[in-house]
Amino acid sequence: MTHTVTFEDEDSGNVDPGETYARTFDAPRELAYDCTIHAGMDATVTVTD
Repeated sequence: MTHTVTFEDEDSGNVDPGETYARTFDAPRELAYDCTIHAGMDATVTVTD
């Protein structure tokens, strides 16, 4: 199933089965993200030192 990883400041675009998405974080913080294709599919990334 295709998904997206959509942050407030960055969007992965469609991530198809077998593909991956990577993002590097440069500072500690919490960022919420969701899948714009599937309502209710959301989470938070917690970046620590």
